[in-house]
Amino acid sequence: MLGLLQELGPCLINQRDNGSSTVYNEYGWNKDTALLFVDQPAGVGFSYVDEGEPVPGDSWTAAGDMHHFLQVSGTLK
Repeated sequence: MLGLLQELGPCLINQRDNGSSTVYNEYGWNKDTALLFVDQPAGVGFSYVDEGEPVPGDSWTAAGDMHHFLQVSGTLK
């Protein structure tokens, strides 16, 4: 989240008002490209797994989940 809010996104946290607002980030990466943040593997960080669904137990399972996500999101064809 820190990178999103302080480096990559369209705005920066305004330090002049104790961080309660934002200011335009003229150097934000989103001006020239689209960014996609995926919290993975499922079940860690801000992501979740539905009750009863298994949490990925190894890198191969997590990679398979990521590949499937990219296919259904239209990122991979």
